[in-house]
Amino acid sequence: MRIAACSDEPYPVHATIVAELERRGHQVVRFGSLASGREEPWAVAGRSRGATSRVSQQVLRNGGGEVPPLE
Repeated sequence: MRIAACSDEPYPVHATIVAELERRGHQVVRFGSLASGREEPWAVAGRSRGATSRVSQQVLRNGGGEVPPLE
């Protein structure tokens, strides 16, 4: 399953959660500080919400099967 993860501030718990999701076979798509590795203004991280919405829409459209890469 493709799972979107986003935050405006990096915390060690994020790496733990992402690692566990990946260990269980999920593909984690990172946004905000999870993608950059540094603190992001909340407005910038919030804009990536549109990208996380695209991930969800693609999963729903494809019935949870193969999801094409984000553009």
